[in-house]
Amino acid sequence: MVDETRVIPKGCIAVIVLADYHRDPKVFPNPENFNPNRFTPEECAKRSPYDYLPFSGGSRTCIGQKYAIMEIKLFLSYILRHFQIKTNMTTEEVQVEYSIALIPQQSLMLQLVKREL
Repeated sequence: MVDETRVIPKGCIAVIVLADYHRDPKVFPNPENFNPNRFTPEECAKRSPYDYLPFSGGSRTCIGQKYAIMEIKLFLSYILRHFQIKTNMTTEEVQVEYSIALIPQQSLMLQLVKREL
């Protein structure tokens, strides 16, 4: 959603923290809840293509975006088919550092339990 009422002065350095930008409740209701249906083709069509920018946008978008998406889908599908992921940590306990990517400040305590196939 573009707010055309704000003007950034010439020469100003602007930083967009995508981790916060992607949690805008006007775009993603209940942003802290996991809801994969937000990314169905029907839901994506309702939003601006710039409401979700995991790889930047416009003419300077990441050249490896399609490869990265394919790679993470393959990796996650393998892990989730073969293991159940468990943790005793709550969302509030996980402190993150805002960098090029979101980085946890402490180790995440996860347990992988082999699924019965």
